[in-house]
This record gives sequence, structure tokens and C-alpha cells, in this order.
Amino acid sequence: MARIRLFRSVVFLSAVMLLQATTLVSFASEAQSVPTGQATVGRRRSRVTFKPPQGQALAPRKTIGGGRRGGGECLQSSANSITENLHPLLPAQGPALTVSEHPTFLVYVPSTSAKLVEFTLLSPEGDGLYQSKVNLTGSAGVVRFSLPKTEPALELNKDYSWIVSLACQPDGPEPGDPFVEGVVRRIQPNEDLITNLKQAKLESSLAQIATYSDSGIWYEAAADLANLQAAKPHDAEIKQAWQDLLQSVGLEAIASAPLEN
Repeated sequence: MARIRLFRSVVFLSAVMLLQATTLVSFASEAQSVPTGQATVGRRRSRVTFKPPQGQALAPRKTIGGGRRGGGECLQSSANSITENLHPLLPAQGPALTVSEHPTFLVYVPSTSAKLVEFTLLSPEGDGLYQSKVNLTGSAGVVRFSLPKTEPALELNKDYSWIVSLACQPDGPEPGDPFVEGVVRRIQPNEDLITNLKQAKLESSLAQIATYSDSGIWYEAAADLANLQAAKPHDAEIKQAWQDLLQSVGLEAIASAPLEN
């Protein structure tokens, strides 16, 4: 009888050990079935930071901040910081790239008495191509200008200049008013970017934005994130992504500025 009880105990313990081993093997198999790339993508994309593009020649440097001659009368005369000056949302170094035929441009506008701000897109030869104006409320914020799809598309691998000017007088910008300039270059997306965007699209909007920023495509990363923040202004993850993106290009001082349009 004792032998029978001992035998039953051994069988029971063996069954328990076998069940535990089977569970561990099953768990390991499930872990291995998750593609490594997908497992790391979520962690990598928890922050949206800009990585300068590789293999692109530098675009001609443009004026950032300041104004023509006197600097205008609608900003503080002693303005000496980003938060007090008109400032384009652009990386400080390297070309600012887009893959869009009709990109969106962002500029920070400080508190000002100016009633409107004017955007002008110039051809690579310096000719005016498109102009738009946005009314201002007087408070600081980020203003967006989009090139309409009714306008000619940007050509590939050419540098287009753009100018944003404050109008200190109701009639429009004058030679002494504050202005800033930027450059945009449209490139053809490579196969890696196309593949990564398709994968990111299955994950989330932030994943797509992170793919752009990781690939050095500034205009899409900034504009898409601004649009996402405008659509979901109370989303803490999106707000953090916006702060991370601007901090990565040295614009953290204006990361809390609201979107004006």
C-alpha cells in the first residue's frame, strides 16, 4: 500500500513538472513569434526626435530672426530670445526636407501688435510663386501655412525659399517689418522609407511621424504632429511628442506655444 502511495506521489509530481515545462516552452514560443522589429518599434517611438538627413548637401543658409533695417515697430525693440522673436520651426543645421509636393510650413509668432502675418514662397530662381496671409490675435503661437494643391508642385531636388513677414501696419508688410526665411527641398522617398511608413501606418499616427523624424524628413514630421496636436489638444502623449521633437532641434523654448490656426 505504501508503495502505491509513493508511486502516485511520483506520478503527480512528474505531471506538475511536465505542465510547468510545457507552459514555459509555450511562453517562449509566443515571445519568439513577435517580430523583433515590432517589439522594439514601440519603445523607440515612445519619443519623437529628429535625426538630420544623411547624404544631402547643405542648402544655402537663410536669415533666421531679425528684420529689415529697423526691425519693425510691432515687436519689442529689446527682443533677444526665441520667445520674443519671429522664428521658423526648422532644424538649425542641414537641409529641411519634404517628400510632399505641397508641404506645410510652420513659424512661431511672438506676442505682437501686428494684425497679420504674410507667407511668400519663392522659386529656386527667386521668383514669387505663392503668397498667403493669416490674421493674428496678438498672443504668441505657432502659425501654419500650407501650399494648396491647386498650386504647382515643388520640383524634386530643388531648394525653394520661403519668407514670413509681420505686417506692422494694416496695409501689409513694409521694408522695415520683422521677417524670417527658410528653405525647403523636396526629395523622392526611398524604398526603406516607404516600407517603414507602411509598417508604421499599421501602428499609429505617432509611429508614422516618428518614421519621418527618424529619416530626416522635417516638414512631414513637424506638420503632421502639429495637425495631430490640433486634433487632440488634450492628449498627453501627443503633447510630449511635440515637446520632444522641438527639443531635439533646439526649439524647446517655444514647445508650449499654442497652435494659432
